[in-house]
Amino acid sequence: MLEPQLEQIAHRGFSAIAPENTLIAFEAARRAGADSLEFDLRLSHDGVPVVIHDATLDRTTGTSGRVFNTTWQKMQALDAGAWFHEEFRGVGIPSLEQTLAEVRKFPQFAYLDLKSDTRLSQTTWTSDRLDRILEMIQSYQLGDRCFLCSFDEELLAAFREKSPHCRLGYHTLTAADIRQRLPQAAQTKGILLSLYKPLLQEPGLIDEARSQNVEIVTWTVDDPQISQQLQHYGINRIISNQIHTN
Repeated sequence: MLEPQLEQIAHRGFSAIAPENTLIAFEAARRAGADSLEFDLRLSHDGVPVVIHDATLDRTTGTSGRVFNTTWQKMQALDAGAWFHEEFRGVGIPSLEQTLAEVRKFPQFAYLDLKSDTRLSQTTWTSDRLDRILEMIQSYQLGDRCFLCSFDEELLAAFREKSPHCRLGYHTLTAADIRQRLPQAAQTKGILLSLYKPLLQEPGLIDEARSQNVEIVTWTVDDPQISQQLQHYGINRIISNQIHTN
């Protein structure tokens, strides 16, 4: 019996060699042979879905301020590359729409990590903004290739209510999280995305999930030995900052 082939998922693009969550990092990942792409998604003050991990702009742009307090127009003027290396000066924060155009070039999937601030989720992730994201994904004909992923189960449920066939991913940090979210993932035919450490400690969780037709995606695995160990346990979808050519 053939072993399942490893799905290499680029964590915020090829973020080991290029500034995370930028188009240049996404292109670098694809050219290096990544199968799929993972990136973070937040909303600007005016509701534009933008690709950035942190709640604030400080770390990756050198500009103070929170993402949800900044308009897309202002964000487009920020430099999201120079913090990583001078050669990337002028690289900007991409919108979801710009990113989906890049996603279409990848052979497999995109994992959209939806960031939700508990205090603000009611005001930022409004019904019309959820509609906009779903419509954008459909306009690029990527409905079957995009996983909407989050720690926020209420947000995922809201997407599911609007689009019963959308693909969902439930984030987990611990073995207890995996067991808690497994029934929901099974019910929605979704996936679990887990920090890799609990799976090394309790590899039986992988078979437990698979017995309910739920695949586990692990993050963030940069050590080849750990990657091989996880594959030995049955994991074949791994998120990494590194892309390893065959």
